[in-house]
Amino acid sequence: MSFNEPGFSSEVVHTDARGYRLSTRNGAALDNFGPAPGGEPTGLVVGASVTFGVGASRDEQTISSILNETSAAAWRNAGGKAISSTQELVLFMIDHGDFADLERVVLFSGVAELVVAALGIDADRCGPMFYLDSYQRRMNRRRLSARRRVMKAVFDPFVGPRTDWASASLGDLFRPQRAVDGRAADSGDVVESALKFYRRNLSIWSRLCRPLGVDVAFVLQPVMTWIDKRPSEEEVDLAAELDTRHSNTWNAMRDHFTAETHSRYAAVLAQICAAEGISFFDSNEAFGHGSHHDEWLFVDRVHLNDRGNRVAADYIRGCGLA
Repeated sequence: MSFNEPGFSSEVVHTDARGYRLSTRNGAALDNFGPAPGGEPTGLVVGASVTFGVGASRDEQTISSILNETSAAAWRNAGGKAISSTQELVLFMIDHGDFADLERVVLFSGVAELVVAALGIDADRCGPMFYLDSYQRRMNRRRLSARRRVMKAVFDPFVGPRTDWASASLGDLFRPQRAVDGRAADSGDVVESALKFYRRNLSIWSRLCRPLGVDVAFVLQPVMTWIDKRPSEEEVDLAAELDTRHSNTWNAMRDHFTAETHSRYAAVLAQICAAEGISFFDSNEAFGHGSHHDEWLFVDRVHLNDRGNRVAADYIRGCGLA
């Protein structure tokens, strides 16, 4: 569906020819697919935008790069902006044979799957994905008659974005459509939707990596509303600013990101991982329990700044994964 722009270069972000963000090790950029410079085994941090490093000030401050400061293994970044757990898996299936000397995969993930479910994006067999509505509209686009073009011009502002203008009747236009912002979604349905695809995808991760001799661990990423942390002034100001944006989606999702949701979601994820022989860890433990009151760790309610990435990397290291 989508991935990071390949060959991108700026003062903050660099990606390779396939779109993977470059990590640093010993002061230099680390090739994502060649052997590590010292011949050491390699690790892969897999996930969505937090793993990619949205919020990090530069490549050196992503989770994978911070792990490289002390780890005996060379860690690479397989994070993608706005991708689901299914896309994480598919990317690995495509490229896993090119990751040299791979010893461990850490899935630093969990939130994107809840977000796409909370936004009410339709899930087919592949699972819900960001931009799926836009993709389907473009793939199903047909040349409209003059009459249909007029109908679209008149009614388009008032009906849902999934309207098939080539075949919709007037009755269809006045029939309530499922909102894409998920406001009517039930919290239980959202959690179950996310878990449904994790049951399948984590099973495949296990069956794919075990014969390769690659260890897999799942680390549930932190969310500000899931942890016992008094926010810093910066976190309060950033959240307030984001809430004023017309494109803000938090109001559609806030009911699905409560402490109760976290407790149920984490518990079932742990059960799924245990059944598949995958180690499970919850990084919300490192961010909560009052240990980081008033400390600036988040740039919004999900993405981390440099200090937040360091807390996450320290947690991964403390779990014995790096």
